[in-house]
Amino acid sequence: MKIDDDVTIKFEGCCDRNGKITAIESFNAKKMYLIILEDYPIGIWFFDDSNIIKKNI
Repeated sequence: MKIDDDVTIKFEGCCDRNGKITAIESFNAKKMYLIILEDYPIGIWFFDDSNIIKKNI
């Protein structure tokens, strides 16, 4: 995945949400993605540890 990719975030117990990657950082040898969601236009950081982020094709 790269910056400007459209993605779907899987939320436990809730519906999936679409967003866009705006930044990618490394933290403790893991990738973190800053993703803009409709409810969070500034963005939220997500780890992709449990495959919660899926790239939209």
